[in-house]
Amino acid sequence: MKKRIILLFALIQVTIFLHSQVRIVKGVVLHGQTPIANASVKALAKDSSGLVKYFSITDTMGVFILKIPSTEKEVLCLQISNVGYVTYNKLLFFPYSINFINIELQQQHKELPSINIKSLLPIVQKGDTTTYKVQAFEKGNEQNIGDLLKRLPGLQIDQNGRASFNGKPISRILIEGDDLFNSNYETLINNTGTSGLDQIDLIENYADTTQLKNKNSKGTETVINLKYKQKKVKIFGNSSFGLGIPIETHEIKLSLVSILKKNKFVITANKNTVGVLANSLNGNESDFKMITNKNFSSYTRIINPAPPVRLSDVVPINVNSSRVFDNNSLYLTFNQKNTLSQRVTIRTIANLISDNYNQIQNTTRISNNTEQPLTIKQYNKMGKENHLFYFLNEFTFLHSKRWQTTLSIDINNLQLKQQQAGIFQILPLTQKIAQSTNQLNITATSTILILPNKKISFTGLLNSFKLSNIYNITPPFFDSLFKPDGLFNNLEQNFRNKANTAILEINYSYSRTNTNYNIQFTFSHEKNKIKNNVKIYNDADNKQDFFTDIFNRPNIFRKKQYGLLFSINKTVNTKIQSTLSLELQLAQLNNHQLKPKSIISIERFLVLPSFNFKYKISKKSSFFLASQFTPIFPSANTMHTGLFFSAPTSINIGTNQFNINKGYTINSSLMHFDPTKKGLIASTYIFHTNNPTNYYSSTNNRGLFTFSNLLLNNEKNSFFTLGIRGEKSLQKIKSSLILNIVNSTARLPNVLGGLNVISKIHTINSEFRYKTNWKSWFNVNTGILLQQQQQNTFFEKSKLSNFKTIDFIYNTGITFTLNETFIIDLQLDYLKNTQTTQNTNTLLFADFQARFMLSKSLNLGILLRNINNVKEYSTASINPFEKSINVIQLRPFFGLINLGLKF
Repeated sequence: MKKRIILLFALIQVTIFLHSQVRIVKGVVLHGQTPIANASVKALAKDSSGLVKYFSITDTMGVFILKIPSTEKEVLCLQISNVGYVTYNKLLFFPYSINFINIELQQQHKELPSINIKSLLPIVQKGDTTTYKVQAFEKGNEQNIGDLLKRLPGLQIDQNGRASFNGKPISRILIEGDDLFNSNYETLINNTGTSGLDQIDLIENYADTTQLKNKNSKGTETVINLKYKQKKVKIFGNSSFGLGIPIETHEIKLSLVSILKKNKFVITANKNTVGVLANSLNGNESDFKMITNKNFSSYTRIINPAPPVRLSDVVPINVNSSRVFDNNSLYLTFNQKNTLSQRVTIRTIANLISDNYNQIQNTTRISNNTEQPLTIKQYNKMGKENHLFYFLNEFTFLHSKRWQTTLSIDINNLQLKQQQAGIFQILPLTQKIAQSTNQLNITATSTILILPNKKISFTGLLNSFKLSNIYNITPPFFDSLFKPDGLFNNLEQNFRNKANTAILEINYSYSRTNTNYNIQFTFSHEKNKIKNNVKIYNDADNKQDFFTDIFNRPNIFRKKQYGLLFSINKTVNTKIQSTLSLELQLAQLNNHQLKPKSIISIERFLVLPSFNFKYKISKKSSFFLASQFTPIFPSANTMHTGLFFSAPTSINIGTNQFNINKGYTINSSLMHFDPTKKGLIASTYIFHTNNPTNYYSSTNNRGLFTFSNLLLNNEKNSFFTLGIRGEKSLQKIKSSLILNIVNSTARLPNVLGGLNVISKIHTINSEFRYKTNWKSWFNVNTGILLQQQQQNTFFEKSKLSNFKTIDFIYNTGITFTLNETFIIDLQLDYLKNTQTTQNTNTLLFADFQARFMLSKSLNLGILLRNINNVKEYSTASINPFEKSINVIQLRPFFGLINLGLKF
């Protein structure tokens, strides 16, 4: 009897315990005052179209009891239905408990369309995919996809349009699973509108599904996948047309996204005179660059595509280029992927970029490497006319389920015309550059699956590269370097670089359940020919009056490189994953100087290990550790044995000696990502690299001329960075706090006037920002940014120079929305800059933008930019050789009225 009492008591305790582990939703279902019996009561996952998780029925009095385990914390949808009545839906949020609820069902008199109640959770996490609901973050004033991505927790977009997720770079952006852009997705972020966007998936450990892959192989990329709203014809577009004051001010924009079953394409266009350079829309910070696929990795080439003379843009830090340049720019892009059949796909990329712009600035350079400091002053009005055309056609053939071939042909054509006219010291001076760069690239890759877990691929690459850089100075400067008879009005330097490269790569990979093995053999051959002709003449018909042999020494470079790479990727368990690789390289370099004749060569064997380690601390936190060694080969320009001008008074002296260095990189990071529960996204990282240059630049002066003589560099430099970033979502008030601190130091050895010197640079950037995500009429994004840099140069223990600059930036963006039809954006940027030996600069920039929604698809806007731009802006920089002070004329106020269409 005693045992029975104990057993009964235990059962009662278990019953009480189990009851405490569930939450009760209780109610009654009625029609008017009449109870509805046998009605179906369901709790669905997330929304009214989700899976049934919990179920009950009403009794004869219409009462129901739904029991939900306390472990359940996701959003549920309470759905009640019965024949002849309209289905009832209601979202349930944790902790769910409802003591009693009266639910009245409406009688269904006629057939009604089904109505889905969707959960508007802004962020949903499932495995390696984080989904952002666009509706929860868009405000209606987005100019492009980049404006929307900047609002998503964990995502950062830099000034060029490159994206990163919690510190990890985004390698590509997909359109509903398809890659239309390779790695050059800046055109999408900077130009494409948000029309039709439904959700944004951020996918970690992504593997390219268009390529044949081993069974059990896993991806390593982090990508963004854009998903659009469902409709019969999925074509979405944004366009606007604007005219302004002054009368020549205009801006025309178009973006079109078409998602058909077998054909997807994106078209963007921008024609403007509002300071937005086409080059920046393409993701370049300043100088024009050829378009390359950053996802394709090959051996480091000896080619240095950069010409010896470039008239670079000068844009002050933290100042938008639209406040600096007067421009007339055109930007056109076309990206397409066409699935002709299950076995054949074609991808096409075409870019046309044209910039015609100018800038006015004063420059003062103070040289430190003479007994008496030499001050050189120059006033310039710079004008550029730049054009770039890029075309890629890629064909993918799936011969069978185990054999795939990809053939791609891409063409780069870059044409630059630049002129800089002004006063040098007290003399008038004009500089002109006519640069032409052409590149043809043919790549073929064939992949064969030997077995489901074994794969072999063959890649061949042929590259043809041509560079012509013609530099003209009127009038030229003379000293004892050349002593021509009479007076000459022009100096012309014609620098030509022609190169051909061939690469063969064989890759074998084998995968098991938790381990991937990879062996790769690579052979590359490159021939590089450089000619440099310098002539002094009076007019175009008399170009042979004078030239000097020290500027005219043709060189031919050859480089053969053999590489063997072994790598192992091991998944120890669900938490630990590591990759270990070892690369062996044999490099053979040859430099053949034609005049005077000489040949030098070098052969170098390199051992390059690398290591990656990932530890998943929890579902929300991960630790990363990586190290890598990389070879550093000389460039063609530095190996050229002659002299060439890089500026009116700057002459580079090449070396005929090879120097190959080896650098390393070590980085580690700790990341936490929990935007849905605690709303905390945080990361901290440590980055250290020793990336030594091949040569020192030993600089000395002779009169106005500065000579940079290259010397072998085996001294090790170092760079160290510590970064901390935290983003906290204040969910109750729908706001976010962001803190970002980056502390970096660098140690750079060099030569100054024959002395070995060390420069130590310390930089700290701190940013604190607060932004809201309210659906109400008012939103704000405000922040404070403090940037401080100090550079000291030492000879032994003696300090040679000291430079310090501090930037204090306060900016605020305010958005007003009235009745969802009238949107006002106000942007204020306050900048205060303090520099050593320079006066403090203070600037206040103000932009105003308003948009009136005439309908869901049509809007009228007004833009007022640079409202307070009335000052010039000065900035300074320093290196061991000289200090440069630039005074830049800012662009004045302009206005724009535009009409926008969204469909």
